[in-house]
Amino acid sequence: MTDRPPGWPPNVERMDLQGLNRLGTDTNNRLYWDGKQVTTRLRLSFPQNVLVLLAALASIATIFTGINNASIYFCARGLTWLGCPHGTAFAPPTEVIPRVSPQTPGRAP
Repeated sequence: MTDRPPGWPPNVERMDLQGLNRLGTDTNNRLYWDGKQVTTRLRLSFPQNVLVLLAALASIATIFTGINNASIYFCARGLTWLGCPHGTAFAPPTEVIPRVSPQTPGRAP
């Protein structure tokens, strides 16, 4: 083999053209070295697995919160196909609500 480039670990050597003959691929583009499949493994530690679980639960909770908010939004507009809280549809107000004029701060009405 040839000289090792600077910064490479001591047990890693540069491959020459002869070494490339030992590489191969199959029809699914998986890499093989001397007829054995090259595999890499990534294993998460316990704290990483806990974070993955929490992220998944938060994602699911976010989806259900969005569905609930959509249900309330549509309920207020008379569309009840997602269901309404407490089984009743919210109707828009039918009476006119008087407009309150702004007051000067610190003054009683």
